[in-house]
Amino acid sequence: MSVNIYTFTQNRIGDTYATHRSRAKISNLFEGIALPFLLVACGQICGGFATEGSLAFGSGFGACVTLWSLVSMVFRKGNVNTWKLVGNAVLMGYSLTTFWTWINLHNEKGGLEVYFGYQIASLCHAEQIVLTVAAVLLFVGELFGGNFSIDIDSIVEAPGVDWLLAIGWAIVVGAFFSGRLAYMGAAMTGEFTVNPVNQFIFWIIPPLYGLILSRARSHKISAIPGWAWWLMFLAMMVLIVPLGRRIFISSILVAGLSMRFARFRPAIPSWKVILIGAAVLFGIYFASLGFTYLRYARWQFSGDEQPSLQLLVTTGYGLYMSGSLTVTEDLRVNANERGFIIGFLADLLHQTDRHRTAGGDDLVNSLYVNIPRVLWPDKDNFLPPSEEDLANSIFGTDYPDQANSLLTNGAIDFGSFGAICYPLATTFLMASFIAAAKRFLPTLEATICFLAHAFVVLDIEGSDFSGYVGFWRNSVAFLIVIIVLRKATRLVTHHAVKVD
Repeated sequence: MSVNIYTFTQNRIGDTYATHRSRAKISNLFEGIALPFLLVACGQICGGFATEGSLAFGSGFGACVTLWSLVSMVFRKGNVNTWKLVGNAVLMGYSLTTFWTWINLHNEKGGLEVYFGYQIASLCHAEQIVLTVAAVLLFVGELFGGNFSIDIDSIVEAPGVDWLLAIGWAIVVGAFFSGRLAYMGAAMTGEFTVNPVNQFIFWIIPPLYGLILSRARSHKISAIPGWAWWLMFLAMMVLIVPLGRRIFISSILVAGLSMRFARFRPAIPSWKVILIGAAVLFGIYFASLGFTYLRYARWQFSGDEQPSLQLLVTTGYGLYMSGSLTVTEDLRVNANERGFIIGFLADLLHQTDRHRTAGGDDLVNSLYVNIPRVLWPDKDNFLPPSEEDLANSIFGTDYPDQANSLLTNGAIDFGSFGAICYPLATTFLMASFIAAAKRFLPTLEATICFLAHAFVVLDIEGSDFSGYVGFWRNSVAFLIVIIVLRKATRLVTHHAVKVD
């Protein structure tokens, strides 16, 4: 019996393609309809029963959904877009961390309600809002948000990009050693002032981190050897640690997304995904340990002092060698308590049920603080209050520094309605911005904007509406710089041609 190899091969390829399309469609329906429906249902159960058990159930399910979705986006072929990134950020910030805290502290006397001092009914209501918002974001993202698909290998292998990345890396490293980047971010030049250059350098770190990783994985031979790219990537990983644990984790996720866009991305078995996840967790642990020593080192100086990063590292190393600190135990307690950011959101929602809301003041304040001083020289004399101070003046509370997000922006302005609408409306604006960038900008610039925006939206605690406005402002500054450089290059090239 003869077999036509060509026909047999084509049939197998056709079957495989059809199978992949069928699986993709099933996955699309599962993540776009089934999971959002289950999130809403779990939110109703959580808010309806209003017990610590229902809070654990709702937050636990939200944690499972975000882990599933992140693996799908990074290691599988799930859609990647702004809506899904924000949805996962909401679940990571308010469900995953809440469930982690419950696992470690639910045996404490009185449970979470007594331990943190928040009413359990308010916590469950907040979790219900969180799951509802995430459900809508994931639903829209999976079914209507499209997929940001690029060939990142062709970008980093393009002529001249090698030196562009190397120069960017040198600028970032130089910024750390010159003091422009310091402990917890861009160095301040005054009580409320951040130098625009420092802020811009901080803005380019996440996309540069992801692009350098992509270049390190590329097999293209260039003047810069492959081992040098890996060394640059690892050096940036170490330098990111002093910026904070949230920034470190968000940068790791951005690096994962950059790998997602690789041209040759072989299927990764589940056991390798687990190993990679374990390696990331170990990296986060050691980064957190190093950051904690830096925090202790910072406490050795007065609030008015601005010690350099090198001095903090030296002081932290001295504290480590002295062995006088119980840093490991302090880190464990901090990990159990610090992530419970849902308490502030829950209390804001509780207060808005009893008092008037801010009526949009928090939103307006977010716009004020992002006006450049070049356009507003007297800005320091008219700085609006922080979100916590605004809440204290309205509700008569005494909030210290808290975790601010789009949900807390909406909650203080318009209660539960605002907590739901603010994230959805802002995500629509951000998704529109990224869609416009992909359509009208060259591929490299569009990719940089996408990776930078991914870093912003994934850091749920550090990205309230003010953070989003700051991203748009910095993106415009970045595009102006790129346009000027391109025009200068064209003028130089044109002049050289005329001389010849």
